[in-house]
Amino acid sequence: MPLAQQTSEPIDEALRSGYSFLVDNLWDEEKGAYKECPSPNPEGLDRNYSGDDNYLAYIFHTEYSYFKNETKAQNILLFLSTNPPNLSEGKRRWIVQG
Repeated sequence: MPLAQQTSEPIDEALRSGYSFLVDNLWDEEKGAYKECPSPNPEGLDRNYSGDDNYLAYIFHTEYSYFKNETKAQNILLFLSTNPPNLSEGKRRWIVQG
């Protein structure tokens, strides 16, 4: 079996498993956004919807074939337009490394 096949199966399974967790536990259909952690959370983190996280999810849903989902991407854009990520306040969860 070629090396590419040997290594892609576990990676594909990890992607499927991770994406299933996101959709099943973090996607909030009503808000059209991903929350910070699953419910219930005693610290209230299940009521946080990070702009950075959701912008990253938007990129995944528009740019990567495995995650493409125009409906979720449009919902996230709508969420971000009404719930800005507070970048001016320095609230960042992700920093792009060059």
